[in-house]
Amino acid sequence: MIFSICISLGSPFAASPSHRQSTSKTIDLKSEVCDRFKADPSLRILLFSAQEQPLANFTRQDVSFPSQIEVRVNGDEVKANYKGLKNKPGSTRPADITGFVRKTPNYKNTLSITYALTQKGSVKEVS
Repeated sequence: MIFSICISLGSPFAASPSHRQSTSKTIDLKSEVCDRFKADPSLRILLFSAQEQPLANFTRQDVSFPSQIEVRVNGDEVKANYKGLKNKPGSTRPADITGFVRKTPNYKNTLSITYALTQKGSVKEVS
């Protein structure tokens, strides 16, 4: 059985064709969620991103990150393949940030994202 806990990271990435932009969010896990992670080590915390689209709520969206992106959780850089395969939309996988998030109840984990060179906005979510 697959469970999903989604945390919306608020406003979408703004388009930024020439400047670096940063956004950050605090992720605090409740004690029930921390207990589930201790009971089942196969659970994952994934970072998703998709391009903004006018009918996004009604259409399927591919995972896609801004072309230049740096993700940090609690100050540690998350190394992941944020690009996918060249010329293959939909080949990007969500970034696994499980090992970087401290699974202590009510601990204020900090997720920081810095990005640049985006022509379109993106929507981000942790699941």
